[in-house]
Amino acid sequence: MRNASDLSSMGTLLKQGVFAIPAYQRDFAWSIKDVNGLLDDIETVKQTGTSHFIGSIVVMSADLNFQSSSKQGDIGNITTSSNLPLYHIVDGQQRITTCSLFFCALYKNLSEEKAEDFVQTTGPFSKQGILTSIENYIFETGAYVGQDYCPRLFLNNGASEQYQGCLPGRSPIPSHSRKLKKAFERIQEWLSEKKAERTEDLGEFYCRFRNAVADSLKVDDVCCDDFGSAFQMFESINAKGQPLVSADLIKCHLIKLASDVNIVDAQMRWNKLLETVGANGDRVRDLDKFFSIYLFTECSKRVPKAAAYDAFKEICKGKQYHEVFGSLQQAAEVYK
Repeated sequence: MRNASDLSSMGTLLKQGVFAIPAYQRDFAWSIKDVNGLLDDIETVKQTGTSHFIGSIVVMSADLNFQSSSKQGDIGNITTSSNLPLYHIVDGQQRITTCSLFFCALYKNLSEEKAEDFVQTTGPFSKQGILTSIENYIFETGAYVGQDYCPRLFLNNGASEQYQGCLPGRSPIPSHSRKLKKAFERIQEWLSEKKAERTEDLGEFYCRFRNAVADSLKVDDVCCDDFGSAFQMFESINAKGQPLVSADLIKCHLIKLASDVNIVDAQMRWNKLLETVGANGDRVRDLDKFFSIYLFTECSKRVPKAAAYDAFKEICKGKQYHEVFGSLQQAAEVYK
């Protein structure tokens, strides 16, 4: 059994390399309620000085097949003189993304402060000193994408460009990913509220919030060697606690069937299914309604939501991924 001391902190995890969310994963999906829950945890560890476990993070080493499936700027465009570790996030993207947004919001709010309002004007507790320390959790400064520092996190699909606009020094970019924008704005608003209530000086205020996320939020990080083992870990974790909607698990099963070689084709087929059903963008949960009807026709009986994923896996047995997608697409046309 692992001890608490064996767990990684969120800051340590982020500094291990560059992380990308593959295109086959769902978009950023946390609601303001979810974001507020994490902010409450951050406030607690800031006030008490204790640590807080926020769950497992499953990653796998990125290979050439997966690089081509990551939409945002492509991690394949990174230029670096060192051997930079690249990972794909299999499970935990909502938590990593929200913590990264927190660092971006903390940096943005801090950058608008006056340097003379800090007790120290130079050194680690000065405005510039704290900005530099936060920047290390947002960027890999030893690597570049074009002329800019390489982000430590690459998002996918609709959230990709929106996240780019949240990074320090970048201009906001219009995007349909409303949830990510709302999450970022909520974190900025929350930090402003906490600043108005503070009793410590500005330098301590920003340092304590930086440390709360970087050092006190603990994760159990697992790195898998291949997609098969990563998917098994993902499936096991999501069988406990708060489950994903059925469509999320079904999508991952279809990607698993496609294997590394056909993953880009599978993603194209999935996007076409989304378009046909009318579940693009933040409406991806509408897919559950479609799958409920699909399973009813395939199984000749109503399938409870809790059993939908297992029922779909039974339907897939002995079939190639393109056969299953063909059946789904045909049903989607009728559904439409």
